[in-house]
Amino acid sequence: MPYAEGAPLVSTGSAVPSRRIGPTSPAAVTAGVVLVYLAGAVAVYWNIWSANPVHDAQIGPDTALNTWFLAWAPHAVAHGLNPFFTSAVNVPYGVNVLDNTSELLLGLLAAPITELFSPVATFNVLMTVALAGSATSAYFLARRFTDWRAAAFAAGLLFGFSPYMITESFGTHIHLTFMVVPPLVLLVLHELVVRQEWTVRRCGLTLAALVVAQFFISVEVLVTTVLTSLVCVIAVAIVGRRSLRTHLPYVCQGVALALIVIAVVLAYPVWFLVDGPGHIEGPIQLVPQAYRASVFGPVIPDMLQRLAPFGSAKVADVFANSYSENGSYLGIPLLVTMAIGAYVLRRRGTVWVVALSGAAMFVLSLGGALTFLHAPLIGRNGDAIGHIPLPEGLLAKLPILSNTIPVRMSGYVALFAGLLLAIILDTVHHSRVERPQRAVLPGLIAIACFVPLLPAVPLGSIGPSTIPPYFAGSAVTALAQGSVTMVLPYPSFTFADTQLWQAGGSHPFRFSLPGGYFFVDQPNNGDRIARTTALSYTLNSLSARTFVGIGLGRVPSETVSLKADLLSQLHHWRVTNVVVPLASTLNAPATVAFLRWLLGPPTAIDSSGATVWYGIQPAAH
Repeated sequence: MPYAEGAPLVSTGSAVPSRRIGPTSPAAVTAGVVLVYLAGAVAVYWNIWSANPVHDAQIGPDTALNTWFLAWAPHAVAHGLNPFFTSAVNVPYGVNVLDNTSELLLGLLAAPITELFSPVATFNVLMTVALAGSATSAYFLARRFTDWRAAAFAAGLLFGFSPYMITESFGTHIHLTFMVVPPLVLLVLHELVVRQEWTVRRCGLTLAALVVAQFFISVEVLVTTVLTSLVCVIAVAIVGRRSLRTHLPYVCQGVALALIVIAVVLAYPVWFLVDGPGHIEGPIQLVPQAYRASVFGPVIPDMLQRLAPFGSAKVADVFANSYSENGSYLGIPLLVTMAIGAYVLRRRGTVWVVALSGAAMFVLSLGGALTFLHAPLIGRNGDAIGHIPLPEGLLAKLPILSNTIPVRMSGYVALFAGLLLAIILDTVHHSRVERPQRAVLPGLIAIACFVPLLPAVPLGSIGPSTIPPYFAGSAVTALAQGSVTMVLPYPSFTFADTQLWQAGGSHPFRFSLPGGYFFVDQPNNGDRIARTTALSYTLNSLSARTFVGIGLGRVPSETVSLKADLLSQLHHWRVTNVVVPLASTLNAPATVAFLRWLLGPPTAIDSSGATVWYGIQPAAH
């Protein structure tokens, strides 16, 4: 190895000293980089920004779920409620917010947008900022290892708009798309383990702050970031093993300080997550191994790449069992560039660490068993099925990692690919530094790598997240504050937009809802599923099955026993009001007719067309 005793564990930056060309200040260049990333993010979501970002959003239950949580966070803090638990939905059991993809920190930071416009606008802004912010974060990380800003720009562009990011954006998974923190964690980790120019206090406190922030954005991403960090540290220890003794005291002090701060700040939230009210017993996901990357994923594009031939997209669309989860594509030009560059630069410790870390994360993204040109298969207990077992199968048995989805490690593969590409471009640029066309060759290399990665934008189908007039106006004040109100169509995975009427109306969270689309604890009857199509008690409740079915056009026979059981359940849920906004309800005439049979004539028909039953008192049975 090319390291002398006492030298840094891994070399930093290019071997060629930085040269300042022209009068442009670094701050102005960085601002320009951020603006370019932001313009790219707006282009990805152009179907929304060219319409009405205050009301229009991507269609899907996850959009409604995340938007609801973005509204909940500022509401809870403003009203002195515990933000980690809500009794506003899933009445009478409530929801443990931390066991869900709640993005509490993002909701608080974006509270002014929610207050001035709508939670839908907040969702659209944050999804856009997620791409640009993640790219910017990767840019800062790459600047640690490059002198040429254009090379770092390429790293940020590759990561922020990688197939992983586009895939999760298509799936409206804001907690997985907002990858701003992970590159910064790796940046601080490099300072802690390798460079060691900051004070121990600054390094430890910064690392702790990033960990705490990521906890309140996404626990899943925090877990995978910690795993990625461990992989990087192991790679650094292998490559720079001769300098371990001199660097270890600083590392131990910084890590100890960070762990103390993290333990103090997150002690209560972590307890609430694993043992607080409404916490989920056992694994949240039972099928993570169904979403693992294919070994051919990096070379075969799926439908979310613009240049994917129909034949290849048809093959790749089954990778990870869903093109809304598979984000493993890198493209042949990028893979060839990285392979050649890594070989040529094999004497650089940084190249070894980046290449080894990226390869390790790719292996982990393959899950517990190798998958080739077919959808991943799982056994009855959720284990990966395949002839060649892989290391991730052992990690998946650990409690902390059992809920992580393997293919989502592809985001870190893209991050390391961007770093390696940046180092290669930086080296090529400096090797031609005396020539007038010094940026031509690295520019051509970058273009060749990026063209296959062009996303099929704009993403997804959009639709208006319209709040019915009853909830958008003053009529909703007829509902007593905090009263339990059943709103139809029944809030569930099938009709997730209904819960937005509660969170995004003129008087947010004025009433509480039975039902909703959330992760919640399930009864101990073997009925737990990975994606709750309805809440725990509603999986076995007659009311949920009945009212969701009516919304889908399946009207049950009106029998005495059905009526008695439904009234008994509404009594148990303490339902005092029922609202059916006709214009926004599928199969509205049949729904109202059934409720007339169940509850009698409605109390009022609002001027907006909503049919309402106020002050009902369903009898126990």
